[in-house]
Amino acid sequence: ERLLAVVAGVAHAVSVVGLLAGVRDHRAHVARVARAVFVLVALREAAAEARHAGEGAYLALFGPGGAVSPRELAYRGMEEPGQVLSHLSTFYKAFAYRPRAEDPIDHVAVEAGFAGYLCLKEAFALSASETEAAAIAHDALGEFLRSHLGVFAGPLARRLRAGGESWLYAAARLLVSRAGDTPD
Repeated sequence: ERLLAVVAGVAHAVSVVGLLAGVRDHRAHVARVARAVFVLVALREAAAEARHAGEGAYLALFGPGGAVSPRELAYRGMEEPGQVLSHLSTFYKAFAYRPRAEDPIDHVAVEAGFAGYLCLKEAFALSASETEAAAIAHDALGEFLRSHLGVFAGPLARRLRAGGESWLYAAARLLVSRAGDTPD
């Protein structure tokens, strides 16, 4: 409960700063703040549910022969797997992203990690007043979400909802809120 109070305080402060700094479209600014608060609260709830989950439940869904594939290739239909993996690899190399996971490069956790990495690169560039570098990271994130995570976030979330593990479904819903959704 203390965390929620702190997050609400941050959201309030950021909204006030936006007003005082002359943010032209205050409604859009407040909407971005509200979205960030929603994500923080949803992450907290998903993390709380995950504490009670075991590796067996994860493997039953995502493991070899599991009910739900965590890999982008499984949602690509007849597309050439080599091209999809090559495109992912090119993205990762362009931004010096080296996942430390043993998962394949099209695993949802690796791709979500890359999206977060791009957000951090953008934030770092903005904090250093490097607007061009920030724009490059921002644009790359948009393209990555459209061409990769957004392609399978929705179908993955729907399959996880049917799989019954609420903590994985909660995480997938957050992914959809960021990456978008596509029909199965």
